[in-house]
Amino acid sequence: MNPLQKMAEAALARERNMVVFLGPGVCRDAGIHTGWDLMLKTAGLIYIAETDTIDPALNLSEWFSSSKYARMNYMELLSKIAPSKEAQVSFVKNYLDSKATGEIYKLIANLATRKMLVAIITVNFDHYLERAIETHREQMKIIASDSDLDDLPPLKHTNDIRIYKPYGDIERGSMRLTPADMEHLPPAIEKELIEMISENSLVLLGYSGYHDTAMQNVFKSRGFSYAPLFYVNPNPPAGEMKDILRTKDYTFIRSNATQCILDFIHQLEQA
Repeated sequence: MNPLQKMAEAALARERNMVVFLGPGVCRDAGIHTGWDLMLKTAGLIYIAETDTIDPALNLSEWFSSSKYARMNYMELLSKIAPSKEAQVSFVKNYLDSKATGEIYKLIANLATRKMLVAIITVNFDHYLERAIETHREQMKIIASDSDLDDLPPLKHTNDIRIYKPYGDIERGSMRLTPADMEHLPPAIEKELIEMISENSLVLLGYSGYHDTAMQNVFKSRGFSYAPLFYVNPNPPAGEMKDILRTKDYTFIRSNATQCILDFIHQLEQA
């Protein structure tokens, strides 16, 4: 069976039974900076402040990984160049949140309005997805910390679109993207994500899993499920994600995020 046809059949099997997981590749598809880009931008400014030099030949990723800053969380790192919370939020928004909403976010918003998605999980903390959904006048609930889960009704008892941001949100000034941040998730969010991806169809869009031990642990913990799992990427899974997915029954779709969702919506309309 055509993988996209299989994905469409899974989505149409019952209402709100699909989780879409957005990785950094979705940002690249939309032509915006990823969280890793932001982290390196921050590290570069710290390097200049610390050494008072600009070195065009510097491998910033290697310098950061071997520096004392690699063991800090991102908010500690950001405080080195933007001491106040207001300055930190402004710095991040200016870097990540200042472009037009990309086509991929509009397509995912389209899916959300079709009542097929039980939730969206994103490792990105910009607001492009929310902007796209707002144009449809849909109600949203953003979960970016354990406290956001307090008194929250079960997913099956709500029609709101839930967006889970386990690595934080710009407005709250709670971004998490250094290697230290990516070792563990907040415990209640981790539990919620594991249950959600175990009980529903899961589509991984533009996600390689590099530098992301916390989410790797979530995928490892996905329980046995008759609900299908789809890995959408121009390249097959590699490294740790290859090992994780080897133990799962998954379908590889060789595509970028935008083309895949375009083709998926076409399949839905032909069904």
